Amino acid sequence: MATRTYRLTNHAEYQLADLVLSDSQLPGGQAQCDAGRSIPPGGSLDCTASFTATGGSQIVQVTATAEAVAEAPGRLPQAHADATAGYLGITAGLVLTRVGVPSGTGLSHRSVPEAAPTVLEGCRPWVPAMPRRER
Repeated sequence: MATRTYRLTNHAEYQLADLVLSDSQLPGGQAQCDAGRSIPPGGSLDCTASFTATGGSQIVQVTATAEAVAEAPGRLPQAHADATAGYLGITAGLVLTRVGVPSGTGLSHRSVPEAAPTVLEGCRPWVPAMPRRER
């Protein structure tokens, strides 16, 4: 799993809310930006998402949008920002191939361990008595 974090910074003179960060490489196409949060003027907010990385060069155009809150002057347009994001995925693999033909007789010479003694619940195992020492 890989993690991607974006920082959105509000350069407007008014608060921004209803943040949406779209990235087609993420599950559902969006990063989570603390739902219900807004960004005050000059403030920042981090948006984080985990995703499964794939091999090869992965480049995507990322878009962030936000709406001006009620106290913003007049009818302001939606705030919008674009950025390019990506990574170079390196895949690794291991292949096991049998080479040649098996040799030997094919017979196993392994010993079989003795079965462990069974202890019944509520019973004490039998322990042989130690020989008495003469004094």
